Amino acid sequence: MHFWSVNKGGSTLFCPLNEIVQALGDKERQLWDSLFFVGDSSVHPFVYPHPSTGRATLCFHLGDPFFRCFAKDIDWEKNTMEPLPKNECEAIRSRLISLLEDKTRMLEIEWEVGDLAVIDNLAIGHFASSGTQGSRKDTGLRILHRVTVSGKANPLELKNGMSDRDEKAKE
Repeated sequence: MHFWSVNKGGSTLFCPLNEIVQALGDKERQLWDSLFFVGDSSVHPFVYPHPSTGRATLCFHLGDPFFRCFAKDIDWEKNTMEPLPKNECEAIRSRLISLLEDKTRMLEIEWEVGDLAVIDNLAIGHFASSGTQGSRKDTGLRILHRVTVSGKANPLELKNGMSDRDEKAKE
Protein backbone atom coordinates (compact mmCIF):
# COMPACT_ATOMS: atom_id res chain seq x y z
CA MET A 1 0.00 0.00 0.00
CA HIS A 2 1.33 3.41 -0.94
CA PHE A 3 -0.56 6.47 0.29
CA TRP A 4 -0.90 9.48 -1.96
CA SER A 5 -3.45 11.19 0.24
CA VAL A 6 -4.64 10.44 3.77
CA ASN A 7 -7.73 11.37 5.72
CA LYS A 8 -8.26 12.23 9.38
CA GLY A 9 -8.91 9.07 11.38
CA GLY A 10 -8.07 6.87 8.40
CA SER A 11 -5.80 4.36 10.08
CA THR A 12 -5.38 0.69 9.23
CA LEU A 13 -5.34 -2.08 11.83
CA PHE A 14 -3.00 -5.07 11.38
CA CYS A 15 -3.00 -8.37 13.26
CA PRO A 16 -0.96 -11.61 12.92
CA LEU A 17 -3.49 -14.29 11.98
CA ASN A 18 -1.52 -17.15 13.55
CA GLU A 19 -1.77 -15.40 16.91
CA ILE A 20 -5.55 -15.39 16.57
CA VAL A 21 -5.59 -19.12 15.86
CA GLN A 22 -3.27 -19.76 18.81
CA ALA A 23 -5.54 -17.72 21.12
CA LEU A 24 -8.46 -20.10 20.55
CA GLY A 25 -9.38 -22.72 23.12
CA ASP A 26 -9.37 -26.37 22.04
CA LYS A 27 -13.12 -26.58 21.38
CA GLU A 28 -13.23 -23.32 19.46
CA ARG A 29 -10.13 -24.27 17.46
CA GLN A 30 -11.72 -27.60 16.56
CA LEU A 31 -14.83 -25.78 15.30
CA TRP A 32 -12.84 -23.21 13.30
CA ASP A 33 -10.70 -26.00 11.77
CA SER A 34 -13.89 -27.63 10.46
CA LEU A 35 -15.29 -24.48 8.85
CA PHE A 36 -15.17 -23.01 5.38
CA PHE A 37 -15.45 -19.32 4.57
CA VAL A 38 -18.08 -18.76 1.88
CA GLY A 39 -17.65 -15.50 0.02
CA ASP A 40 -19.55 -13.93 -2.82
CA SER A 41 -17.84 -16.17 -5.38
CA SER A 42 -15.47 -18.40 -3.42
CA VAL A 43 -15.27 -21.13 -0.79
CA HIS A 44 -12.05 -21.59 1.21
CA PRO A 45 -11.03 -23.37 4.41
CA PHE A 46 -11.33 -20.89 7.27
CA VAL A 47 -8.12 -22.24 8.88
CA TYR A 48 -5.30 -23.58 6.72
CA PRO A 49 -1.48 -23.73 6.82
CA HIS A 50 0.46 -20.75 5.44
CA PRO A 51 2.17 -21.87 2.20
CA SER A 52 5.65 -20.67 3.27
CA THR A 53 5.71 -21.15 7.04
CA GLY A 54 3.20 -23.97 7.56
CA ARG A 55 1.76 -22.03 10.51
CA ALA A 56 -2.02 -21.92 10.80
CA THR A 57 -3.59 -18.85 9.22
CA LEU A 58 -7.09 -17.73 8.30
CA CYS A 59 -8.88 -17.10 5.01
CA PHE A 60 -11.78 -14.65 5.31
CA HIS A 61 -13.22 -11.29 4.31
CA LEU A 62 -15.41 -9.44 6.78
CA GLY A 63 -16.94 -6.88 4.42
CA ASP A 64 -20.69 -7.32 3.99
CA PRO A 65 -20.62 -7.52 0.20
CA PHE A 66 -18.04 -10.33 0.32
CA PHE A 67 -19.17 -12.42 3.32
CA ARG A 68 -21.98 -14.93 2.81
CA CYS A 69 -21.55 -17.43 5.64
CA PHE A 70 -19.45 -20.09 7.29
CA ALA A 71 -20.20 -23.67 6.31
CA LYS A 72 -19.10 -27.22 7.06
CA ASP A 73 -19.60 -30.67 5.62
CA ILE A 74 -18.75 -29.63 2.07
CA ASP A 75 -19.12 -32.33 -0.56
CA TRP A 76 -17.16 -31.13 -3.59
CA GLU A 77 -18.42 -33.94 -5.83
CA LYS A 78 -22.09 -33.21 -5.13
CA ASN A 79 -21.46 -29.46 -4.85
CA THR A 80 -23.29 -29.27 -1.51
CA MET A 81 -22.51 -27.78 1.88
CA GLU A 82 -24.13 -27.18 5.24
CA PRO A 83 -24.20 -23.43 5.93
CA LEU A 84 -24.19 -22.53 9.61
CA PRO A 85 -27.28 -20.69 10.86
CA LYS A 86 -27.01 -16.91 10.51
CA ASN A 87 -26.73 -16.36 14.28
CA GLU A 88 -23.79 -18.79 14.50
CA CYS A 89 -22.07 -17.12 11.55
CA GLU A 90 -22.50 -13.72 13.20
CA ALA A 91 -21.17 -15.06 16.51
CA ILE A 92 -18.02 -16.39 14.79
CA ARG A 93 -17.64 -13.16 12.84
CA SER A 94 -17.99 -11.10 16.04
CA ARG A 95 -15.48 -13.31 17.84
CA LEU A 96 -13.03 -12.92 14.96
CA ILE A 97 -13.43 -9.13 15.00
CA SER A 98 -12.83 -9.02 18.76
CA LEU A 99 -9.64 -11.07 18.33
CA LEU A 100 -8.48 -8.86 15.45
CA GLU A 101 -9.09 -5.70 17.48
CA ASP A 102 -7.38 -6.99 20.64
CA LYS A 103 -4.83 -4.27 21.44
CA THR A 104 -2.33 -6.84 22.77
CA ARG A 105 -1.70 -8.17 19.26
CA MET A 106 -2.99 -5.43 16.97
CA LEU A 107 -0.89 -2.70 15.36
CA GLU A 108 -2.63 0.49 14.25
CA ILE A 109 -0.96 2.70 11.66
CA GLU A 110 -2.10 6.28 11.20
CA TRP A 111 -0.93 6.96 7.66
CA GLU A 112 1.02 9.95 6.39
CA VAL A 113 1.38 10.98 2.76
CA GLY A 114 4.09 8.88 1.11
CA ASP A 115 3.87 5.96 3.57
CA LEU A 116 4.49 2.53 2.09
CA ALA A 117 3.60 -0.83 3.61
CA VAL A 118 4.43 -4.29 2.29
CA ILE A 119 2.59 -7.10 4.06
CA ASP A 120 2.04 -10.83 3.69
CA ASN A 121 -1.71 -10.89 3.14
CA LEU A 122 -1.83 -14.59 4.02
CA ALA A 123 -0.26 -14.06 7.45
CA ILE A 124 -1.47 -10.61 8.47
CA GLY A 125 -5.09 -9.58 8.70
CA HIS A 126 -5.76 -5.91 8.05
CA PHE A 127 -8.75 -3.66 7.88
CA ALA A 128 -9.45 0.04 7.67
CA SER A 129 -10.63 1.79 10.80
CA SER A 130 -14.11 3.25 10.91
CA GLY A 131 -12.59 6.71 10.34
CA THR A 132 -11.95 5.81 6.72
CA GLN A 133 -15.69 5.77 6.16
CA GLY A 134 -16.28 9.44 6.98
CA SER A 135 -17.44 11.93 4.39
CA ARG A 136 -14.82 13.56 2.20
CA LYS A 137 -15.94 16.96 3.49
CA ASP A 138 -15.43 15.94 7.14
CA THR A 139 -12.34 13.70 7.01
CA GLY A 140 -10.61 14.36 3.70
CA LEU A 141 -9.80 11.97 0.92
CA ARG A 142 -7.83 8.73 1.29
CA ILE A 143 -6.04 7.65 -1.88
CA LEU A 144 -3.77 4.66 -1.96
CA HIS A 145 -2.28 2.37 -4.54
CA ARG A 146 -2.31 -1.29 -3.75
CA VAL A 147 -0.43 -4.04 -5.51
CA THR A 148 -1.22 -7.72 -5.04
CA VAL A 149 1.25 -10.38 -6.08
CA SER A 150 -0.44 -13.49 -7.35
CA GLY A 151 0.65 -16.75 -5.80
CA LYS A 152 0.12 -20.38 -6.61
CA ALA A 153 -0.96 -21.53 -3.15
CA ASN A 154 -4.43 -23.06 -2.92
CA PRO A 155 -5.81 -22.98 0.66
CA LEU A 156 -7.87 -26.14 0.13
CA GLU A 157 -4.87 -28.12 -1.17
CA LEU A 158 -2.75 -26.80 1.70
CA LYS A 159 -5.40 -27.75 4.26
CA ASN A 160 -5.75 -31.26 2.85
CA GLY A 161 -1.98 -31.68 3.17
CA MET A 162 -1.93 -30.29 6.73
CA SER A 163 -0.31 -32.90 8.93
CA ASP A 164 0.17 -31.02 12.19
CA ARG A 165 -2.87 -29.10 13.42
CA ASP A 166 -1.53 -28.47 16.90
CA GLU A 167 1.10 -25.82 16.43
CA LYS A 168 1.54 -25.44 20.15
CA ALA A 169 3.39 -28.75 20.06
CA LYS A 170 5.73 -27.42 17.34
CA GLU A 171 6.71 -24.28 19.25
